[in-house]
Amino acid sequence: MNVRAKQGFTIVEILIVIVVVAILATLTAVMYMNAQTQAQDVRVRDAADKVADAIQLFASKAGRLPRGGSGSSTAIGAATECANGAEGWAAIGTYTCTVEDTLVASGYLPAGFMAKLPQNPTYPTATYNQSLMLYSMGTDKAMVFYSQQSPTAADTSSFNAEMTRCGLNPAGTIVQRDTYGMRGGICFQYK
Repeated sequence: MNVRAKQGFTIVEILIVIVVVAILATLTAVMYMNAQTQAQDVRVRDAADKVADAIQLFASKAGRLPRGGSGSSTAIGAATECANGAEGWAAIGTYTCTVEDTLVASGYLPAGFMAKLPQNPTYPTATYNQSLMLYSMGTDKAMVFYSQQSPTAADTSSFNAEMTRCGLNPAGTIVQRDTYGMRGGICFQYK
């Protein structure tokens, strides 16, 4: 009887190994991308917390929200606060003078703080960072809105609770969310 010894792998065995390796590589890449997205969302959320804290510190001294944002007409120059403007995008470069300009000049935020944040996915090619917005919510409350690439159900629930706390109806039209892509927020009292 003539028995041939097996000397290698068959084509089928090699193809099975290639398919298994490809599946594992795909799963690893997807998990890595999800981890990257979650990390960016955490960075923006943490930055929003820091900006809200900086605004509260500023307001505790000045008795009001910092100037800067939409309607600003004069650059900050050597001053420690914008001359005018209120609300809107918070980052330097979005308006003539911004809330970030005021908070940096007043010593409450480091220079370039918002430029290091991941970009708002609604505006991926903007020349300035659009991850954070500040809006007054009456005479003693304000809200820092922030972008998220992939908010979880818990993030959405928290955002809805914060909007409700600040007097907004999450079921209604919220321009910051519906138009500008903000998916998180921090409501706080500043007086």
